[in-house]
Amino acid sequence: MKPDGLYDLLPAFLRIADAAEGEPLRALLGVLQGEYQEIQTNVAALYDDWFIETCDDWVVPYIADLLGVRGLDSPDLYWGSQRALVGNVLAYRRRKGVAAVLAAAARGATGWPALAVSSSGLLGMTQCLTQVRPHQGGTVDLRHAEALDRLDGPFDSLARTVDVRQGRFNLSRLGLFLWRLASYPVEIAATRRVREGCYTFHPFGIDSPLFNPPRTGETDPASGLPMPLDGRVLADEVRALWTGEEIAGARFLDPRHPALRVFVRPRGGQGSLQPLPFRSLLFCDLGDWQRPDPQRVYLRPDGTPVEQRVLAAVDPALGRLAFPAGIEVDEVLVSYAYGFSDDLGGGPYARRTAVLPRPGTWLAFVYADAPAEAAADRPPAFPTLEAALAVAAGHLHAVIRLADNGAYDLPPLVSLAPRQSLTIQALEGMRPCLRGETRVSGGESPASLVLEGLWIDGRIVLAGGLAKVRLADCTLRPPRPEGGPASSLAATGGAALPKLAVELVRCIAGPLRLPAVISALVVERSILDGGAGVAVAGADGESPGPPATFDGCTVFGEVRVCQLRAESTIFTARVSVSDPTTGGTGFCYVPGGERPPRPPVFTATLYGQPGYAQLATGTPAEITSGARDGSEIGVFHDLRQPQRLANLPGTIAEYLRWGYEAAVVFAT
Repeated sequence: MKPDGLYDLLPAFLRIADAAEGEPLRALLGVLQGEYQEIQTNVAALYDDWFIETCDDWVVPYIADLLGVRGLDSPDLYWGSQRALVGNVLAYRRRKGVAAVLAAAARGATGWPALAVSSSGLLGMTQCLTQVRPHQGGTVDLRHAEALDRLDGPFDSLARTVDVRQGRFNLSRLGLFLWRLASYPVEIAATRRVREGCYTFHPFGIDSPLFNPPRTGETDPASGLPMPLDGRVLADEVRALWTGEEIAGARFLDPRHPALRVFVRPRGGQGSLQPLPFRSLLFCDLGDWQRPDPQRVYLRPDGTPVEQRVLAAVDPALGRLAFPAGIEVDEVLVSYAYGFSDDLGGGPYARRTAVLPRPGTWLAFVYADAPAEAAADRPPAFPTLEAALAVAAGHLHAVIRLADNGAYDLPPLVSLAPRQSLTIQALEGMRPCLRGETRVSGGESPASLVLEGLWIDGRIVLAGGLAKVRLADCTLRPPRPEGGPASSLAATGGAALPKLAVELVRCIAGPLRLPAVISALVVERSILDGGAGVAVAGADGESPGPPATFDGCTVFGEVRVCQLRAESTIFTARVSVSDPTTGGTGFCYVPGGERPPRPPVFTATLYGQPGYAQLATGTPAEITSGARDGSEIGVFHDLRQPQRLANLPGTIAEYLRWGYEAAVVFAT
């Protein structure tokens, strides 16, 4: 209804008389109009709440109760809505007993991709001669490397003998595979040159496996799963492009939605980047960084040789890229996906608390192909971060957004004006990388710095004149066994730092070297990695650091601070507090003591691996469900994995075929 809908319904002579009196009647009806709008909106919302597709999240458990959906934990939906499971419950019940329905219901109950695989088709048995199944049973063919790679996985095709114990392989058993890792696609991103003709997909120059970006609408289940790419499967696809063979399984190099792409600008070439055709790629092992041969020969089914020209070799298991000798390029960009447990550190995901420019803020963009002259009707754009920072120095409030997935050099010195606030953030959906070491300082009046959504391959040194430094959704390169910077974030300046407060939120960071004179260090839902050394300490790496607060973190390495408050945090090494009279820890894991608890077990402790900092299945229950709310301790507390697993028994009992048993297996 229009804002003056009730007033317009009055006769004209009353509105004329009301205007002569200063419109008091119009003001009264305006109040009634507001109440009417509230009632109308509430009635419309009540109607929407009748349907699972349009109801609010808080209504979902009530509709589930009306439908008799059993075994659902987490009614407050603190890990995500179970709308899909409740909305499809009637369709699932009509088809209960089917493996695909069990997998779909498990995905709705846990939020994890799932696949149910019956074990009866993997049993070696004597077959009926009238119904021969040549692909079932038999001994293992040691020459079939692809089948051996899939051993014990969801796509295992090798035969087993019957397991009469509580194992997975029996006539009435099936495996319910769950993928706990998510796939994060990155489009047209900068690579890192390691040596002549050799690059890594990861912008830090480290090994990190490539993942499949899940696709919907495909017939093969592997296409829709966030799993690591298999080099043998990709190599078979390339061979099929040359020989004309048929692909039996999923196609990961489909031109409509490929799992990866490589773009190059030839040395001395003009124009835009050129995508390399899939048939010119060679998928192989690049563990020794050996550059591939420029030619490769395939054999057609009839034995006719086909010669392939190799323009680039890719190792998806390590995330490496190499060009044959003689091929020189000026620039290499890639589109790919990587795997990780949650939205943490820099990444292409939607950030929850992105900083929005306040009124009067100077806003600028940085991207590689920025125009030389900025248009008058839009924010200015710069090709380099250093150029944008030079102009931002003249504005009290400045926001610089990196609008692509490129790599930018950090200027050696960033000087903030008195009381200036500077924000450097990635555009939504981007994961730019900053490289180098920079020193940030303020003026006489304290300034503030915010970094958001960035990957930082280098070191940031904070000097005097700063009041607040906040890092949100950033990755500061952790140390590697082969060496690296001694710290990712440090502070110097002594007496000029007492007003400084440092905050890290949803970050992955290497060692912090902050003196005790800093007012506070707050770390929330982050990973601090000191490698085999100290994760948090003073400027010299030995003395205590500032008063620190940890909430939902995982810390690899020793912690040395003057005061400590911590909750739901895993400390993997010794924690030293010079002033233990204040603060304390609650629902944390701290090694040591007279009766030390069993330590946590991690899938991986080396940054770059998909299971980095993820608790493995052998971790004690006191850690996996030891938080205040019954969730796990550590950085992935908000994933609510114990609550998700609590939803499975009821779902399996309802949709599993009668007489069958299901074994839950974590694929990642």
